[in-house]
Amino acid sequence: MKTKTSILAVTKAFFILLVMCCFFSCSPSGSENDTKPEETYEIKVIDSCEYIYVSRRPWSGEFSLTHKGNCKYCAERAKRFLK
Repeated sequence: MKTKTSILAVTKAFFILLVMCCFFSCSPSGSENDTKPEETYEIKVIDSCEYIYVSRRPWSGEFSLTHKGNCKYCAERAKRFLK
């Protein structure tokens, strides 16, 4: 009976410690070291097509480059081929 009580006490202490770690490990939202990604985008022209360049964290090299859906150069080329 004594071991069951000690196991319950250790388990209870572990869960209290776990909950405390969850509450106190998170930094407030307005901290100075906030690493929230800032998405910035630019329209770049590469080989006569428009591309959207998105840079989330420039210091880590995280970026995306995708063809713009309403590219004005592709629309002009499509008009020439449809005539």
